[in-house]
Amino acid sequence: LPPETPRGYYGQNWAEGRSLAKNYGGIFTARLGLHWSLAAGVFRSSADNPVSYADLYLDTQSNGLAEHAMVSNPEQSTASTSGEVRLTGHLGTGAWRHDVVLLARGRDTLALYGGSDVVDLGPALIDAGTQAPEPSFVYGPRIHDRTELWAAGVAYRTQWQGLADLSFGVQQESYTKDVDSPGLPAAHLSDRPLRTYATAALALTDRATAYAGYTQGLEDSGVAPSSAANRGAILPDARTWQTDAGLRYLLAPRVKLIAGAFEIKKPYFNVDSGNVDRGLGTQRATGLELSLSGEVLSNLNVTAATLWGEVNVLGPNLKAQGIGSAALNQARLTTSINASYAVAALPGLFADITIFHFAAYPASVDDVVRAPPATTLALGGRYRFRMLGAPASLRVQAQNLTNTYFWNLGFSSPAFSQYQPRAFFGYLTVDF
Repeated sequence: LPPETPRGYYGQNWAEGRSLAKNYGGIFTARLGLHWSLAAGVFRSSADNPVSYADLYLDTQSNGLAEHAMVSNPEQSTASTSGEVRLTGHLGTGAWRHDVVLLARGRDTLALYGGSDVVDLGPALIDAGTQAPEPSFVYGPRIHDRTELWAAGVAYRTQWQGLADLSFGVQQESYTKDVDSPGLPAAHLSDRPLRTYATAALALTDRATAYAGYTQGLEDSGVAPSSAANRGAILPDARTWQTDAGLRYLLAPRVKLIAGAFEIKKPYFNVDSGNVDRGLGTQRATGLELSLSGEVLSNLNVTAATLWGEVNVLGPNLKAQGIGSAALNQARLTTSINASYAVAALPGLFADITIFHFAAYPASVDDVVRAPPATTLALGGRYRFRMLGAPASLRVQAQNLTNTYFWNLGFSSPAFSQYQPRAFFGYLTVDF
């Protein structure tokens, strides 16, 4: 791991980025008679970064010496239009209820990225904070990335009041991705998987309910980043599946305990020892989860959860390729506790606390580097009142109250950044 460095700003004073994100759209609902309803929505989202920078220290040694590189990006933008139409039939009488759902959905995304320039600033200590003159960056053409995902499906759900719940569905996907990278042949990828899911719950007693589920998924894996040797190459879409089963138990009228087991399989993409971003194998996660939620005492609501599991990488000759058997940045144990207390003497005032703990985890693709465990604590409060006759809420919080230090690792690449130090924030929300 990099050595612990004093917290502070080590970036270049001239490297100021800008960004603008917008989200807007609308939802329409209608009753079509006694048993049918219609819901539809369309949304537009965009994110634009006119200029951005990445301040990198590469090949960092245990004494903090590294190669300092500065990356400057020309305008990077992503915009998408998405929508869905859902027709639902509500059938059944008495203790039985049946829902039939017909749906169609889609998303069209256009992304422009790349064209970055990298300037080598030479060897430097990661905590020196040395200021360098602003280089004259020369940008190249950007990558043009168009992704479309369309789907149509049907689902069915039946409920036997207080005794059983069963649902299943099927959805036909149409996925296409076209990437035009400067200096490379145009790349095209398409897939038409048929996705299914099914869930079931059965009341064993008036307090205990058993449940099980199976879900197939489809994920866009994107393209190899500009730092990879195969930058701009399309990564295959990821077909995933998940199964889970467990027991829900009512400890008290307002307190619920859930214990379950799960298994998830998906392709494992990351940068190999040759700096090529590709599928390194199959990622298989198995584990157990336990959670408790509800009003444990008068005015005190608690949600506590712990997850133990292993995320293994499966594939031939992994060790020979410098790939560890444990997935990057996946801790075997995580635990969280969230508690909120309503102050009875002052209606509208709530105090809350959040505790999060994770165990040690692999911090390099070959599993040689291990990040140590850490625990963070946040303490805050919320006050709901009326301002000028409108509902208002004041939120304050102290994050990382104990000022815990650790290196934070990204999920998709072995790059470290300092976890934020103790910080205080507050915001006021008014609904006019």
